[in-house]
Amino acid sequence: MWTAPARAKINLHLAVHARRADGYHALTTVFQTIDLADTLTIVEHDGPFTLRCPGSDAPEDDSNLVSRAARALASELGRPEPAGLLVTLHKQVPTQAEGTRVTVTKEVTKTVTDVASVRLSQSRIQADLQLTNRQKGLLWYDTYGVRFSAHYTARNPDPVERVIGVELKFPSSDAIYDQFVFRVNGESAPPASDLTRGLVTRVRIPAGSAVSIDVAYVSRGMDDWEYAFVDTGVAEISDFELALRTDFVGVDYPAGSMSPTLKQPAPNGWQLTWQFKDLVTGGYISIEHKHITINRDLPGRR
Repeated sequence: MWTAPARAKINLHLAVHARRADGYHALTTVFQTIDLADTLTIVEHDGPFTLRCPGSDAPEDDSNLVSRAARALASELGRPEPAGLLVTLHKQVPTQAEGTRVTVTKEVTKTVTDVASVRLSQSRIQADLQLTNRQKGLLWYDTYGVRFSAHYTARNPDPVERVIGVELKFPSSDAIYDQFVFRVNGESAPPASDLTRGLVTRVRIPAGSAVSIDVAYVSRGMDDWEYAFVDTGVAEISDFELALRTDFVGVDYPAGSMSPTLKQPAPNGWQLTWQFKDLVTGGYISIEHKHITINRDLPGRR
């Protein structure tokens, strides 16, 4: 048995050079590995080459790079295929991030497309929380209404026109989203048949130009409210501001969440602000209603 990590990497530099005679482009790239890694385990077995990816939605056929690499190695060694091997891939590196994602689509050749994530260059977010205590039986629950609006900006980092793809995934499939808005450069995103996968729209952006993204909705929740920069891992944040208004005084910040950089009294509540210029974090923003216990005699109790 042989086990080794397959480390995730960050692309620090990518240059696409002139097209070669075979139709592809020569590339110059610089990668830096990081601690986050998948694990590959290889054992001999009686049978054809087999790939297993337990607990993951990664493909187990020849579309997986592990299978393609194994077959390329077998071909280089003059073997018909890498028979007699059972490869297990334990995934730890996420295949994609949840939430709002911006990508640049680069047309490298007629048949090859290179997709690179683009960092949001500016975020201006407003949220209003209105507390509504609801009773069910003998129990009271902290529920709230939220009015959310956000304006994001991303920029084409390349010296040529690119296709910018903007992907929005809903925070929860169980919530309601009234007065919903999702616009890119002022245009509403096209409808999707399966909203559980979110919404995607694409626009062409000139070199160095910006794309504006607007998201808004009215919803309801219970217990706490959270804003996550990424679903998992670490995010790089630039020129970020979130202004949150509450109509209740008792606020608390769950363990592991980020406290506001500014807290000001407002009528019946607080005006809370989170501001970051250039931030790298795996944290998130969250607030919850601080419970106040009131002791009272129950009917019939002496």
